[in-house]
Order: sequence, then structure tokens, then C-alpha cells
Amino acid sequence: MQSNSRNSRLADSNDMTDIKLYKQNELYIGIETSPSIWYELRDVFRFRPDGYKYTPKFKYGTWDGYISLIDIRNRRIPQGLIPELMQWAKKCGYSVEFDKDSGQLIRKFDCSAYLDNWAEYVRFEPYDYQLEAVENMLKLNKCLCLSPTSSGKSLIIQILIKYILDNTNYRILITVPTTQLVEQLAADFYDYAPDKTKAIIPHKVYGGKEKYSDNRVVISTWQSMLKMPKEYFTQFDVYICDEAHQADGKSISGIINKLEDTSVIRVGLTGTLDGTKCHLMQMKALFGPVIKTLSTKELMERGNITQMDISVEILKYIDKPRIGSDYHAEIDYIVEDQNRLDYVSERALNLPNNTLVLFNFVDKHGKPLYTNTIERNNGRKEIYYLSGETPIEEREEIRQKFATQDNIVLFASFGTFSTGINAPNIHNLILAHPGKARIRTLQSIGRALRKMKNKNKALVIDIADDLKPGNKKKNHSYNHLLKRLEIYESEKFDYTVRTVEIGDGRVCE
Repeated sequence: MQSNSRNSRLADSNDMTDIKLYKQNELYIGIETSPSIWYELRDVFRFRPDGYKYTPKFKYGTWDGYISLIDIRNRRIPQGLIPELMQWAKKCGYSVEFDKDSGQLIRKFDCSAYLDNWAEYVRFEPYDYQLEAVENMLKLNKCLCLSPTSSGKSLIIQILIKYILDNTNYRILITVPTTQLVEQLAADFYDYAPDKTKAIIPHKVYGGKEKYSDNRVVISTWQSMLKMPKEYFTQFDVYICDEAHQADGKSISGIINKLEDTSVIRVGLTGTLDGTKCHLMQMKALFGPVIKTLSTKELMERGNITQMDISVEILKYIDKPRIGSDYHAEIDYIVEDQNRLDYVSERALNLPNNTLVLFNFVDKHGKPLYTNTIERNNGRKEIYYLSGETPIEEREEIRQKFATQDNIVLFASFGTFSTGINAPNIHNLILAHPGKARIRTLQSIGRALRKMKNKNKALVIDIADDLKPGNKKKNHSYNHLLKRLEIYESEKFDYTVRTVEIGDGRVCE
């Protein structure tokens, strides 16, 4: 009955309108238009995900490889795609009308005066781009914030939720990728408070923790939230997804679909949109338009983050290994070679201040590196090891020790320390694994760029391997280096390249 009344009202308002929109809920906008325009929309708002060619459905011809973001059956489109829809309609000459009686699309928040009075809710002055990001989030209600690693995304979240707590009765759900980041974000909120008696003390949800609480702020891993029934989400008016680039479309949409009736404010935060698990169009559909802060290079130039030198160190093996073209055999050789282990160990032990060494494989690389460095240490450094096997409490103890002491070498897996970890006291970073992924490379580098007193510049050592010196056709890991150099070029990072010969138990440059 209500639907017929709405349809009649829309038809009477302007019969010549090509596309008529009305609010269904906090996630979807209903569309009324002709069948021909529907089919045009279907073609515009679809994409093929990475790896679609290798799926059984595509191989056997039962799927064309496209994921459509238009729900033709229910005649609706995600709210986040409305800006793209309006641009497309204008380009095609189609008229668009929104039925204001169907509901309020954007809530208005007058936050300027509150943000200016920052000393009331944070103990140090936020940067202008951080306050601007919060203002844009509140202005748009739903958006995706692109802010590079070390730009202070956790402070942006702190300011956003403090405004919401002080000016609304909304309840807030925040999701992060790992249990370690749940604990860290909660610790950051306490650390940011100018008055500890007024600090945000969120309820934390992950494996084994109580899921229900009267607390207005809940921080959880998205893995834990995916298991919860839709009824659980009716309590939340605000959803904040930190490190959004790490989740695939199914994970994020699984949560957001359960929030479709309640999420007045919905924000995703990410350090990069290149190489995300979730296609950019899908990210916009779930969160909304992209707002940007500053690039890493701009943050360096302004002095908001630490300056950086990148030293690309290409290892040339005196005894050229015979491993053929097999990728896995090559990687196994690289991570297990004793001369390479010795080189990385000595490099870490001889650097001043704190050094973080990131590895990929735990048993065949991380543990041997850790053991080898201890054997060669001779009291030069304190040495620690951290991987997914390390209990959460111990990880936090190591992070705190790394943050307060200044003569440590920490070996950590990419999975536990490359994303979101707040440890400003990293002076040197060694990338010990020859990867090529853009997101992981930038996230890893970002660990060394956080500012702190007496830290003027960070050193990033990128270890590369030339197993076929002089050959036109290079080995896999060398080609991965070329991909990393493309990343450095695109981000306008300064770097130097030098070669180091290793072999016969010696290192010579």
C-alpha cells in the first residue's frame, strides 16, 4: 500500500523524469526508470574481480565474470554509488529526481565549533587534514577516507567518535583486521585523552570475549562480527571500518548488509586503494565517495611524518645457484641461504637505534633469521621475535618495549606488524622478503614513518636478489624488485641502489 502511494506520488510529480530515486534504508536507494535505462545501469555498475578467469564457473561458462552492483530484482542501488549515478545521468542527458518524502538522505552535523575546540578531547593538536577529514565524514555521513600509513588514522577515528559521543545518542561499531589492532586502538583512545577520567574505554570483542555490552563503543575484528546475527547490529547507528583495504567484498558487505536499517554514519578508512581485495567500485558502493587527506610525500614535505631514505641492496651470489625457473624453488633458496641470513643479521645488528625486520615465512625464514642473529649478536642488541604464534599479551609487551627502548632488533612477520601497528620508535626497517604487493609494501614502509622526538629520518633497507647476474632474463625475485621500484617511483620516494656480493661465508661490497 505504501509502495503504491509512493509510486503514484513520484509519477504525479514529474512524468517526464527519466530516473526517480527514493530512500529504502541506510544502504539502498530505490530506483524507478524504464527497462532500457535499467540495462544501461547494469552495464555501468558492474566489474570483474581479480582472478575471475580462474574460477570454475567462468571456465565452464556458467558465469560471465561480472559482479553487478545494481539490484535489478529489488530495483535498487547502494547509496554510495549515487554520486557516480548522478554523473553518469548528466553525461547521458537523463533527468533525475529524488523523493524527499521517502526519508532523509544525509543528516546534517554542525561540527566546526566542536572541532576548533580540540583541546577538550585530545591531548595534542590534530593536524589540519585530520580535522578536515572528520568534518567531511560528518558532512557526507557515508564515505571512504584515503589517508596514507602514518597519517594518524587512529586519531581521526578518535576525534570522529568523540564528536558522536558528545553530540548524539548514537552507538558505534568499529571493526579492525586483527585482535592485536583491537587492543592497540583501545590503547590509543586512552593515550589520546587529555583527561584520563574522560577517556574512551570501548568494549572489545574477539575470540572468547563477551559479545554484548551496554558500552556505546564496540571494537571488534570483522571476523567476529561476521558470525553475529542481524539482530545484534540493530543497536548500532555508526559503523567505522579501519584498514578497509584488507577485507574482501564478501566480508565487508556481510557486515554492512546487517546494518542496512541503522547505520546513519558509515565510514571506511584505508591507506591505499591500489591492490585492494575489494574492487574500488564495490568499496564506493559500501561506504560512499572517496575523500583524501594528503599523500605520503606531501606529509613528508610538510614535516607531519618522518623523512625517509630507501636503500635498495641487490645481493649478487658468488656461487650462482642452479634452481631453474621454478618460483617456489627460488624463494625457498633465497630465504634459506646461509650467506643471505648472515647478511640480514649483520645489517640489523650494525644499525643504530631500533630496527624492525619483516619476513613472510615463519618456520623457514623468520625463526632461522631470529636464531642466526642471536648467535651473531655478542651483546650488541636486545633481540625479539613476533609472529602469529605470539600471544596477544606478549605482542603488546614487545610493542611497548620497542616503543620505549632504543637498542632493539625485532623480527616480525608481515601479518603481525606490517599493518596498523603504532610503534613510532622504528628508526630502521629491513624488508627481508622479496615481495611485490603494493599494499603490503606501503603499509610496511609506513611503520617507520611515524614521528617522534630525536628521530629525524628513517632508513628503509630493501633486500633484493639477483641470482642471474649478467643474464637478460632475470629471476623472479629480481622482477619483484622492479615492481617495488615502480611503487617507489609512483609515490615519489627517493631511493638509492647498490649491489653487494655474497657467498663463501663472506660479504663484500
